[in-house]
Amino acid sequence: MRRITIQKGEIVKKGVILLLTLAFLIIMAVQAWALEGVPTYVQTPQSMVKWFQNDFTYAWTIPFSKKSAQEMVEQKSGACYDFAVLASEVLSKLNISNSVVLIKFQGTSVGHAICVWQAEDGTYNFITNKKIVYTGEKNINEAVMKYYPDTERIIIDGQKSL
Repeated sequence: MRRITIQKGEIVKKGVILLLTLAFLIIMAVQAWALEGVPTYVQTPQSMVKWFQNDFTYAWTIPFSKKSAQEMVEQKSGACYDFAVLASEVLSKLNISNSVVLIKFQGTSVGHAICVWQAEDGTYNFITNKKIVYTGEKNINEAVMKYYPDTERIIIDGQKSL
């Protein structure tokens, strides 16, 4: 029979690592629910868009200023970028991986922002302001180009794509 010996220091070290890991997980859980004011019925992209349609207004202002997701919830008004950021935050809370995508249109300085996620069937869908677009495309660039054919450039999470 083999005898296993554990040093006291080893137990303390493993205990400290365990406590730090638990503390980290608790902090992450608290931060994950830091967005206040999201109705409990918002459990899917579809129910989130219903919430947007019922409770929010689109408002593009000059000069343009970006809002945080929390400011958007509180003010219930914003531009495309604000809707995309809020959608991204809510989808992340629902464990749906997503990206905020910025679109620059050809021949103009005008742009647009959307929140894109990949469905279980591999196709990309996106939320643009207060509606969902089901593209049927399995390539994110093709999904965006299908709906916005005059796209010059696509930036996904800060990385140039097209």
